[in-house]
Amino acid sequence: MFYRRRGVHVRQISSASYNHWDGYKFVVYQALQESEPKCKLFFFNRNSETFEHSGDFDAIFCMAVFQRTENRTRKDNRVARGHTFSQFESEIRILDSKLKVGGLFIIDHADFSFGDTACAGNYRPIGFEHNRLVRARPLYDRDNRKVTDQQDNNRVFEKIEMAG
Repeated sequence: MFYRRRGVHVRQISSASYNHWDGYKFVVYQALQESEPKCKLFFFNRNSETFEHSGDFDAIFCMAVFQRTENRTRKDNRVARGHTFSQFESEIRILDSKLKVGGLFIIDHADFSFGDTACAGNYRPIGFEHNRLVRARPLYDRDNRKVTDQQDNNRVFEKIEMAG
């Protein structure tokens, strides 16, 4: 789950989370403790005051928070409802502003493609087995129209230094 960059040891990870689900935090903690047992791990909820006053996160987790059940269950799901691409992109921009260069952006189970956002150029997918995943679920474009019933997306990205 984590990778080590050229032998550099991690001492602390600060992470932003968009939802209140704690299951993945335990998985992250276990994986980190195996490779970096002295590392401190902190999670901040996106809607908390602590998040608003924080920055330079090492990782941001968006696990099943940019999806609407009705977009998968409605008979006529040709147009995304409840959460639009502009709202999705607005949240992605806020999260992007808090993530440090070299940080990880983890996004999974979204109705829209991270690659369609304006800040996607600030990232590169991390190369590891199972990062790219094909799923039977609708994907909507920037205009909230369904483009496919099967997604084929990367889920983990590293923020890169932009030239210029």
